[in-house]
Amino acid sequence: MALAWLLAKGVTASIASGAEQVPALIAAPSLVLSAAEITVLDEVSRPFA
Repeated sequence: MALAWLLAKGVTASIASGAEQVPALIAAPSLVLSAAEITVLDEVSRPFA
């Protein structure tokens, strides 16, 4: 979900730190988040920005 959120935010490059992350990187574009889901993720991540 985090990768799909980054894609929704316009981030197009992600760094994989290991081969075990490759499947998640490949699958991320197929998970489409709603505007409400993106808003919630934006709000909960704001303290870490």
